[in-house]
Amino acid sequence: SENFKAPPDSVYYGLAQADGSINSVNVTEEVATNWELGYRFSSRNLSFSGTFFLIDYRNRIASAYDINNDINTNYNVGDAITKGIELESAWRFLPHWSIYGSFSFTDSRMEQNLQTGADTFEPTAGKTFPDTPNWMVGLALQYLNGPWSANLSAKYTGDRYTTLVNDELIKGYTLVNFDAGYRFPTMGWFKNPAIRLNVYNLFNQDYLNLNAGSGSGFTTRAQGDGGRSPSYYVGAPISFSVMLSTDF
Repeated sequence: SENFKAPPDSVYYGLAQADGSINSVNVTEEVATNWELGYRFSSRNLSFSGTFFLIDYRNRIASAYDINNDINTNYNVGDAITKGIELESAWRFLPHWSIYGSFSFTDSRMEQNLQTGADTFEPTAGKTFPDTPNWMVGLALQYLNGPWSANLSAKYTGDRYTTLVNDELIKGYTLVNFDAGYRFPTMGWFKNPAIRLNVYNLFNQDYLNLNAGSGSGFTTRAQGDGGRSPSYYVGAPISFSVMLSTDF
């Protein structure tokens, strides 16, 4: 498949100058070719799928800190290759019990140095694209028996670089979540009413994320001339919620 990504509208802000001239847009469209090869299997109590993938980016767009203008802006960071494997499987090992697992390995690297001026470059060739963990693993134990249900899940997210030159990273973390619910009989207008208890970050794991989970908080470099620390968000601590729901 062939994908296309237009530059975000923010690159067009402030182009008009006081003398009536218009600054040129320094970001062009991003194009990517996706290759995938996969296999799926499904039976009454067991399912499995696996996929090998390779994404060939041209003129990949990234947001980073512009030291000259003191703003976060977008760049074409050149060509990049992302490749890896994704696996997932579910198994109902008892009538009311099932287990689900997922695994992914991703290698995402830039192929060119980032040009920051007429004769200046950042050494990004061969570096890992920011906010791309090599490893992610998920596991969930599920129970379903009539109106009762429960789910205990854990997900590991590996280390991620937070700058284009890979001079700073945030450590991996594991989040464990739990939820349990009960579905009541239909009552008049209320169809399938249910109540559910949710516990997020069951073991109160400390962790960091980049801005809004989108990677827009990373910077070109954290150390040296022009270095600037990426923007981090502190992960939410253990939290509880109760949800009531119904169909009409």
